[in-house]
Amino acid sequence: MDRRAFLAALHVALLPAGCLTAPDGGGDASTTPDGSTATPEGDRTSSTPDSDRIAIVVTNGRDATLDVTLTVTSDGDRVYRGTVAVGAGARRTVDPGIDRTGAYELTVALPDGSESVRPFDVEEYDRRTGANLIVEIGERIRILMEE
Repeated sequence: MDRRAFLAALHVALLPAGCLTAPDGGGDASTTPDGSTATPEGDRTSSTPDSDRIAIVVTNGRDATLDVTLTVTSDGDRVYRGTVAVGAGARRTVDPGIDRTGAYELTVALPDGSESVRPFDVEEYDRRTGANLIVEIGERIRILMEE
């Protein structure tokens, strides 16, 4: 399957999941709607209440449950760091609390030491539509930006 066909199919597959529920963001640790626990770094208060949050959707294509560590940084400052357990063949959605435009970097690390890093930009359009980062874990780690 070529890249364009894959991205088109991915967009159609994710279309029904357009609305994501954000955790309350209170305290030192937050429990996301899917039951994962993550420790946010920084202010999670949105500067514009009419915008959707950027989410990270992690899909585990391996045969065993994985503890996936997600780290988001911006200008060298940690915005989010959390670990989510993703069952074999399962998908989990995490809210990293990204509510501002700017340049960011997502690092995905697995217990076996493998790691993938992807820089990405968040623009006003991304904030308004709630564009997501898609992490696909199979033989390798792939990070895509839904637009």
